[in-house]
Amino acid sequence: MASLVKNGKRFGLIWSDSDRKPQQVRESLKTDDREKALNKKKELEWKYENIDENGNRKHDPWIKKWYERPNTSRSIGLKEAVEEFVRFKARSKGQRGWSDSVAKRETYVMRKFVREVGNKSVTDLTEQDLEDFYFRDGVTSNHTRNGDYISINTFLNWCKQKGYIERKPEYKPKKPQRKIPKFIHPEELSELIDYHLKTIYQAEKRGSVKPANNHSAWIVLGWMILAGTGMRPVELSKLKLSHVYDNYILIGEDFTTKVKSERNVPLLFEAGQAMDIITDERYRQLEHSMRDSRYLLGRKPNYAKQKLSREFTKAWEHVYTDKPKRTLYNLKDMFCVRFLSDDSVPTRSGMKLNDLKEILGHSSLETTQKYLKAIPFGTSIDGTIWDHPVLRWM
Repeated sequence: MASLVKNGKRFGLIWSDSDRKPQQVRESLKTDDREKALNKKKELEWKYENIDENGNRKHDPWIKKWYERPNTSRSIGLKEAVEEFVRFKARSKGQRGWSDSVAKRETYVMRKFVREVGNKSVTDLTEQDLEDFYFRDGVTSNHTRNGDYISINTFLNWCKQKGYIERKPEYKPKKPQRKIPKFIHPEELSELIDYHLKTIYQAEKRGSVKPANNHSAWIVLGWMILAGTGMRPVELSKLKLSHVYDNYILIGEDFTTKVKSERNVPLLFEAGQAMDIITDERYRQLEHSMRDSRYLLGRKPNYAKQKLSREFTKAWEHVYTDKPKRTLYNLKDMFCVRFLSDDSVPTRSGMKLNDLKEILGHSSLETTQKYLKAIPFGTSIDGTIWDHPVLRWM
């Protein structure tokens, strides 16, 4: 039932039971003396096999370790416990505490947890509450779910240590089945761009936008660059003019995102046309936010990313009311499918899948292979959309 092991200087036990979840748990014996460890092992095994007057095991390491304090918890609400946990982490130093950057995200996740679950008692939390939070609306990334799991699990361990709960609910989100990329056809993107430009033109006629300002044209240029490079929106938002070269972009030179290494991304399809416009000095002088900005889009990264995403979603919902939802991130899927299916795209390694892996910064070719499942389409957007009056700046 229990195996004696030594972790560093101290002895411990590994309990195994194939009928329980998890099938194995560890328990420290809090001693470096082998004879004392063996005696404690016998004592705990005897207690595990025997039942008390309430019908429970006298010792159950799956519920509580022998050295843990008895539960003297008071009833505490989830919101109160979360705020106390946040204050504890903010005061703590070293590995027990949070850095400033980590604290911002973790505090957001914990308070989001309270809003989603409700301010119930921490003792009433269930596995279903955790599952509902990890798979809430708007969360589609397994990376985000794993981050949320680590945050919530740390909080629950703290609650158990404080005595607020005797047993924490156990639920770890499983990696969902890999989905087929949500491809956006070039004609659909063209319709979205046309809708957005017409919206600007109508605003000009109403007098709410100055004709010479062009303050919203950068949004469609950003969409085109994403569709022709496969960049993630956060990467485009952090891109500076110094990162742009004749026919490629250098990503990761002085910032990091999901991909930790530098990489060169070619300007394909409509990205070259959009880049020519947005880097032209005459255009940037007309665009007041770009005149003295070092950023390619002329805005601070967080604002640029949010604005691009909001306007894309807004345009899609107005133009395609009867089609499934698409987001700004799906422009990356659009690029990947066209890259693999368009025979006119040159290759460096002789194998397009390997080239695409390097462009996207994937660590594994298996991740890139999902784009092979999508319907191939090799047509780029017609450049005649740039005849719109808003962009007649040349």
